[in-house]
Amino acid sequence: LLPQWLHAEFNALEVLQRYLLPKALHNVSAAARAVHDANSSEPLASRLLHFAESVAEFTYYMLNGALYTRGSAAISILSHHALFLWLLRHEDDASDRAAAARHRLQALRCLPNWRPHTMPDIEASTCHTAGAYVRGAYWASFEVPPEAARASVAECLGQQLQPSEEAKDRGRSDA
Repeated sequence: LLPQWLHAEFNALEVLQRYLLPKALHNVSAAARAVHDANSSEPLASRLLHFAESVAEFTYYMLNGALYTRGSAAISILSHHALFLWLLRHEDDASDRAAAARHRLQALRCLPNWRPHTMPDIEASTCHTAGAYVRGAYWASFEVPPEAARASVAECLGQQLQPSEEAKDRGRSDA
């Protein structure tokens, strides 16, 4: 018999859609609220890493939901990126769409790149749990070593949440 994770069956997909993905998305939302909580005593870098790991958990479930299905890995990666961009939203985004787009582009540029020639859905399927994926395979899936990826994500998101005048100028010059 082949392991069930190779080919998701109907009941597993039902559990994924009805329980696991909504719970994972709720965790992402709660982590985002914690990042934006100005009264939090937890260091910002720690809250940002918790957010990134919540996104990684959500991504794990997305990658495993439609394994070997055309486009599923791309949809999962786009969802992954969209959640990071959602964290970086600003109240003034609606009034100045061009500035918001430049800001998002800068954010995507400072996040570490995925390793070339990888298959994120296959890498996720090799982990038996979301926790194992978040602790190991997720951080190892970037071009830089895992510890450097963690530090890079925290630094990048921190800079983008509180952009300097220099970063704003660089964004305007990109336009």
